[in-house]
Amino acid sequence: MTGFANPFRGLPWLVGSARRAPPDLVVLGTSNCIGPGSFAARIEETKSASVHNLSIGASSSTVGLYMLDLVRPSRCGIALLDYAINDNDAAYNLWGEARAASTIASNLRTLGNRLRSLGYFPIVAILPSDLSFERFLGERLHEDHCRRESLNFINLRKMFISAIKAGADRAFLMRDDWHMSQTASELFAGCVAAMLRRLKALRAPRSRQVASALSSRVIPAERLFRPGALVKRSSSLRSDHYGRLAVGEAITLALDGNERVAGLMINVGARGGTVAIHGSKASVVKSLTFQWSDKQPPAYFSMLVDVGQAVTGGGEGVTVEVVPDETPVTEATIHGRPAPPGRDGEVEIEGVLVTSVGEVELDFAAPDYRGLLPLDLGELPEGRELFDALLRLRA
Repeated sequence: MTGFANPFRGLPWLVGSARRAPPDLVVLGTSNCIGPGSFAARIEETKSASVHNLSIGASSSTVGLYMLDLVRPSRCGIALLDYAINDNDAAYNLWGEARAASTIASNLRTLGNRLRSLGYFPIVAILPSDLSFERFLGERLHEDHCRRESLNFINLRKMFISAIKAGADRAFLMRDDWHMSQTASELFAGCVAAMLRRLKALRAPRSRQVASALSSRVIPAERLFRPGALVKRSSSLRSDHYGRLAVGEAITLALDGNERVAGLMINVGARGGTVAIHGSKASVVKSLTFQWSDKQPPAYFSMLVDVGQAVTGGGEGVTVEVVPDETPVTEATIHGRPAPPGRDGEVEIEGVLVTSVGEVELDFAAPDYRGLLPLDLGELPEGRELFDALLRLRA
């Protein structure tokens, strides 16, 4: 990049300590957290943290519950949660505005409390998107939840809008309407690295905590499909087995009456189809059709499809069946597309997310940072330095 002063000059953020083992950083987010130009990749390159990136693109905060079992316990770590962008879409097009606040709250509460029980300090990162609007629903719902339930957060979207108003160049801040530029991602990486160092130096006392969360489990494709129906899919980000389910075929999930199907992890590069999910008291029909590019053959890309309707189990469990595309759809799918005419549909499923109908009580011991840090981490010196660096991104 040329035409403006080096924003990194005088900022020692990206210098890691070689004398101590780096702290842990778990990233549970979406597309801003993925790829070689992301802040997560930059932190990994600088070795300022041991990064475990569990991000999945184009998915709501429900995907965090799907990935939770892969989080390793930590003695000192941060967990970044980045879901405001896609929760915005789900709030408008799936849950509805009236239900969105409670759904997002349950997801974030579960993620925050279960991550605390594993030794992490959870931070909700509200990353920049669609900056033409002063505020948007996903941002408001995430920040409101954090303030109401004392969950620490950093609102980069607000920082970016303020920086642009003060003269920063949007073209240097964003690579498109939904993703930060590589330079801005590097600046955020430095801020996260500095917060990790601050957290490690605080030596917060451990205390017993009682909190609520959804219980969840993932049923993988290997337990749902015969070996001949499985196919291995791999990319630079993920690799797993997927079960192929064609029109007229079904799988049965052993769920009890207190469990529900919360989501399906699918390959959006497959042909796609219409899926009917039948439980003991409710059913839902969803169209699983996506078109992310015109590449042939379509690229493998995993995404969690939320099931908004509470489809619970019982004596006969829950069935998931691919039905003809003419079957009327009863629930929207975020990022979905209309089914092409005459398609012989097939859905590829990596796993099924099952959660409890209601939250359960967690009892654990964890570091207690209350009173040691502001709720809005943008108020820390590291947050102010980040904002000042963003201001210097101008022509």
